[in-house]
Parts: sequence; C-alpha cells; structure tokens
Amino acid sequence: MTDEQRQIRRMEALVANLRDPKHRRRRQHTLQVLAELWDRRHICIRIGPQPRIPPSVDALRAVGLCLDDPKLEVRIAAMVALTWCEPHFDEALPILEAGCRDPHPLVRLNAARSLSRLRAHAAGAVPTLRSLLSDPVRTVRWVAAFSLAECAPSEECVPILVDSLWSRSSFERLRSVVAFRGLGPLAWFAIPQLLHMMEQRGENELGEVAELLCELARDGAPGLSEPRVLDLREAARARALKDGPEGSK
Repeated sequence: MTDEQRQIRRMEALVANLRDPKHRRRRQHTLQVLAELWDRRHICIRIGPQPRIPPSVDALRAVGLCLDDPKLEVRIAAMVALTWCEPHFDEALPILEAGCRDPHPLVRLNAARSLSRLRAHAAGAVPTLRSLLSDPVRTVRWVAAFSLAECAPSEECVPILVDSLWSRSSFERLRSVVAFRGLGPLAWFAIPQLLHMMEQRGENELGEVAELLCELARDGAPGLSEPRVLDLREAARARALKDGPEGSK
C-alpha cells in the first residue's frame, strides 16, 4: 500500500468518525486533522513525499453535518476545514453559505473567510456575502467585504474596506490594502486614506501602501503620480528615522 493510499484510508476513517455519534466529543479534533490532510500548505513542511489528499464528496458532506453541532468550536472547525475543498467547490459552497447564516458571529466570520480563499469558485455565494455587509458585527462585515473583493469585486465592498484602513489592527489594515489591489479604479476612493497612512504607519505598511499607490498612479488615478508616491515614501522613512520607534507606529 502506498503512502497516498494509507492517507486516503485515514481520511475515510476520520469521516466515519464524524458520522458516528460515539465520536461526537472528538469532532473538533477530527475536523482539524482532516483540514491538515487537505491543506496544500502542509506539503512544504512535511518530511518526505507527502501528497495532498483532496477531500471526497462524502467527506465534505460529513463536514456539513457538523453545522448542526451545538458546540461552537466544532462549527468553526468545520468552516475552516472547508477552505481546502478543492476540487469539489460546488459541494462546499452551500455548506459555507449556511455557515454565513449561523447565529454565532465567529462561525459567520470563518465561513466568509473560507469563501475568500476560494476566489472565483465562490462566485455563487456572492449574494450571501453581500448580505453579511450589513451584519451587526463589524469584523464580520469586514471579512465579508474582503471576501467580495477576492471573489467578485464590486463597489459595495469599498466603503467597508476604506473604513477598515482606520482600524487599530495592523493585520486588518494590511489585508484591506491587499484587497484594494484587486479592485482597479474602485480603489481610487481609498486614495485619501492611503496617503494619510503614508504619514502615520510603520515600515511594513508603508511599503505595501506605496506599492498600491504606485499601481493606482500607473492606472491613471487622478491627482496621483508615481514620483509623488515615491517622494512621500522617502519622506515618511526619513521622518521615522528621525522620530525613532515611537514615530513609526
């Protein structure tokens, strides 16, 4: 038996455990192990030839059953596992859409995040993501906007992404900058705040913001030129060096 065959057998056993009421208490751990089997990123850190094991249709359906689990951690783990649903995107989409309607915001957030990683394959879930733009929880709204920018760029996600550039979270700010890079002229609405970020943020964000502004300048954004952006970047770096660590926060 090859290693790949052993891993497939392992996946089948894990899926059987998900369906077995006797193993309900171990569902979260089972889902995490399945996600590792399906996650292509783990190939790079494993020792020896360890091919990615794609999920079967039966496995994805078993994961979908976990949305009815009363434990929050299990429902979140199910949404995370579905990030790696390739090649059965159509099977995973209805489950992720159901996750977007879960009563708990952390499940909705992780469902929307998984949809963002599917990119164009999540196009069928665009109406569901749009409904999350009015979610009562701000972070869910932001993840939904980011996911829309990844899956089906539209002007609806722009106001939330612009607002997130003021966030206290550097991760949220940087991910929003990345999202704007795929929005084309729609990103022009963010130029005032991006220019403000050039004066306020540290080196990591400075580089990302400057790169985005240079792209927008090359695309013809009004009132913006690549030399101006580069001058602003150098001025910001000089100011940071003069002010020390406190000046680059």
